Amino acid sequence: MLYPRDSLKNTAAAGISEGYETFLSLCAHELFHTWHVKRIKPNVMVNPSLTLENYTNQLWIYEGFTSFYDDATLVRTGIIPAQSYANILAKNITRLLRNPGRVDQSISRSSFEAWTKFYKQTPDSTNFIVSYYNKGGLAALCLDIVLLQQSNGQANLDTVMRLLWEHYGVDEVGTPDHVIELLCKQYLNINVESIVHQLAHSTIDLPLPTLLPTIGLRLAVRPAIDVNDKGGISKATPCPVAFGAMYSANPVGIKLTQVLIGSPVACAGMSRDDILIAMANYEVSQSNLINLLTRFTQQASVELTWLRDGRLCTGTMPIQSALCDTAEVHVMDEAKFNAWAQRTLTFPE
Repeated sequence: MLYPRDSLKNTAAAGISEGYETFLSLCAHELFHTWHVKRIKPNVMVNPSLTLENYTNQLWIYEGFTSFYDDATLVRTGIIPAQSYANILAKNITRLLRNPGRVDQSISRSSFEAWTKFYKQTPDSTNFIVSYYNKGGLAALCLDIVLLQQSNGQANLDTVMRLLWEHYGVDEVGTPDHVIELLCKQYLNINVESIVHQLAHSTIDLPLPTLLPTIGLRLAVRPAIDVNDKGGISKATPCPVAFGAMYSANPVGIKLTQVLIGSPVACAGMSRDDILIAMANYEVSQSNLINLLTRFTQQASVELTWLRDGRLCTGTMPIQSALCDTAEVHVMDEAKFNAWAQRTLTFPE
């Protein structure tokens, strides 16, 4: 495994850095695959073709569940505290909220189209596809909480993982598409067809706001502070005006690296790789964009000037309130959260 040296543990520093948290999560992710993917696997992967693509709707179960456990393992083993896990969760939710493709593609469809879409992404792909890693991990958290609720605390996603191992992993029998529904109904007497449909086979937003309080967490959403805001608790004042693009510094102006479909900057006519140089005839830079946007809060629109392939272009950007697409997750009830997080974590032999 290759990883940046400066993200590894600094023995002179107290606690662990965000980069080291990510490294440990990645280690947990790949270790979990020793069972969940190497032994427990979709039926089409038991004897896969080595010359043709092998399509499956189940990657949300395999990469999604693993993405849930890689972060959860850090808090369940006491490596990180509750609020650190909540911050990781907030960043994952923020990634999903900023992904317009979540309303066009389900994670089961994303799984099936991994060959043709997920692994052939362009900077515009976020407008049309959703990640079965990102949304799949959050869907797994939702399923874990629903199972706790419906079983009066007697079952959870760990229970399902043990059933997957016992009935499919030990003998490496491939799982069918509806394996989660089948196991829950047959062995737990819990019908999860409706919630699995919502989580995996529809584009309905995940029920995180109503489920997280069950484990002592509260989800809040707010506008982003700036382009570097990845989510989590912040006391800074967010930008009140929507822009709708990712960008990088340029010798002149800023270069758009990703434009969200239907965003104000897209409505003005701008596209990826355009270089925004002026807003209402004021020069634009990476350092002053937020201040410029804030200046036009009371206007209906603002004129933009940009360069496209060496040609000067202009357009009108509507002034819209910034989207609440940035998540904060707060630990509101430590006793509830600890009861959820301090479950025994075991691995099969």
